[in-house]
Amino acid sequence: MLYMEKNMHDFDEEYVPGVRKKHNPAKWISLGAAAAMAIGIAAACIVRAPEIYPYAEPTPAPTAAPTPTPTAIPTAEPTPNVGAIVPAASATPDAQYVATAIMVDGKCIGVLASREAAEEVLDEAVAGFELQINLPGSMDSYITNDVELIDAADNADAAAMETVTYEAMLALLTGEDTPIEVETTLSERHTEIVAHETATEKDDTLIKGTRVVSNYGTDGESRTVVTTKYINGVQQGKSQSETFEISKRVDALIREGTIKADSHAEPGKREGAKGPDAGELSFIRPTKSGEITENFGQLKGVMHLGLDFAAAEGDEVYAAEAGTVVCVMERGGYGLVVEIAHEGGFLTRYANLGEVKVSLGDAVNKGDTIALAGSSGNAAKAKLHFELRHNGTAYNPRNYFK
Repeated sequence: MLYMEKNMHDFDEEYVPGVRKKHNPAKWISLGAAAAMAIGIAAACIVRAPEIYPYAEPTPAPTAAPTPTPTAIPTAEPTPNVGAIVPAASATPDAQYVATAIMVDGKCIGVLASREAAEEVLDEAVAGFELQINLPGSMDSYITNDVELIDAADNADAAAMETVTYEAMLALLTGEDTPIEVETTLSERHTEIVAHETATEKDDTLIKGTRVVSNYGTDGESRTVVTTKYINGVQQGKSQSETFEISKRVDALIREGTIKADSHAEPGKREGAKGPDAGELSFIRPTKSGEITENFGQLKGVMHLGLDFAAAEGDEVYAAEAGTVVCVMERGGYGLVVEIAHEGGFLTRYANLGEVKVSLGDAVNKGDTIALAGSSGNAAKAKLHFELRHNGTAYNPRNYFK
């Protein structure tokens, strides 16, 4: 009370404690005006508060959208898209979609809505009978009846019939009382390798203990085809088989020598069996001098299967007869070798060469230079080792020189 009283007396010109003086009216009027102004400012601030201090207004609750009233769909013909292909009107409907009668042996067994459906149901019926067989192999099936597809309108019986469903027709064609007969041939193929055999024969031109392979042998191959006939999926009689030879078996042949080895033996001029007739072939000596230094036959316990010709290093070696070069190679004791194949199964071999002048596959004439003599392989000095063979067997070349 004293505090408020003091505050109120602060507006007096002079204050004496304990003595209340008379108030000045002008001061009170000023005070009232100031208070009114303050209240107005405060009210204005309250009214404009959202502008001065912005805040997020609450989001109004969503309201359900009104259900639109359905409108009638126009029945006018739609306008085709720009560029769309519109089929031209046809005076007659597509034959594929015309009611089609299936005629079996001249009798109509049913009418389907289209030719396409009639064709497919027949194919599916044949496939169904094949499925009943259910065995590996290839199948060849066909309907043995006379089957024809015609427009239903072209046949009186068919025209009087109602069209049947695809399923109903399939059930008829594959049922027990089916009007068609489907013949199926099942083929099973089996391939077999025929192993070759090896035969041996005695050869009195070879030293005992020597084995020469005349033919290495090749396996053969055969194929057996087993065929079985079915009617509507049911086997008819026994299966039939037939075997074909694809490639012939060729047996191996090994020749075994019978001559007793002689470590002191020297081959003569006419040793060795006479070989097959050379026909029109006429062999010449393969070197210029033609001098033979070693003959065909047993040489100190070893078979010498050709002739050795005297030659100096670099002497020309000639083709003994026309033919084709089938071998150019380094071959052990033979050294550098060239082989020429001739007609009739004959072959000449040139060994211990120093240089070759031909290539594999070259065709050569009699007397052509094919190499130069040398001392390759087991040759102690320059020479030419020459062999003449027929189907792999070596014969004395002396018997073939003209």
